[in-house]
Amino acid sequence: MTEAPAQLAQLVSTNTPCRVRLQPPWTGEARQTVTTNYPRLTLPFGARGPLRESLTRRVPAELEKLQHEEIDRINDMRAARGVSAELEKLQRELSFDWFTYSDKPHFSLGNRRISKSYGDKGETFIHSYRASFPTDAQITAVATFSSLTNLLGATRGHASAWGFDGEIHTAASWALFTLKDEQTIETLSVYCTLVQARGQTERQLESIEVRRGIATRNVR
Repeated sequence: MTEAPAQLAQLVSTNTPCRVRLQPPWTGEARQTVTTNYPRLTLPFGARGPLRESLTRRVPAELEKLQHEEIDRINDMRAARGVSAELEKLQRELSFDWFTYSDKPHFSLGNRRISKSYGDKGETFIHSYRASFPTDAQITAVATFSSLTNLLGATRGHASAWGFDGEIHTAASWALFTLKDEQTIETLSVYCTLVQARGQTERQLESIEVRRGIATRNVR
């Protein structure tokens, strides 16, 4: 095993299947750089009857206000249970001690990935390799799911799906890494929600969250 700082840089360029323990591990922190809701004409969950008829006549800005109020209410409930603080901690902390290369690429993880070990053989916080990242401006400029996959590659899968009133809502995410240099890992995590209304052929972005991080070798 290569112990020099160039270890990960050499592994990223390998074409030989392997699973290598990264020693020392790489640790760091990720921060949110983008969070946005895309304006669109929609209804709060559960709107029916006269309320629905009234809301359909409102301008998008009013509907966006209602959506934000509902999001704030849910976040307040989660904060009261301590969920938000713990989730923020998990999303912020970076730690990687495995590198994997497979000559049979996973449909959403690709050939090369780094991860955090879990138990004897498990892994979590998997990030897939990309040679470079799009900017936040490029990410927020797109409005459809296909445009986002053109920028980021295959999604890690749809986390959930729900629907009402002729709309199907889904969520998707990406977790990527690249090397800034031999000493520095850069990470990019993207989570978005999407909607496809009856008659639409393309899923539209409802909201998006972007996090970027830096990890270095944890040398003591």
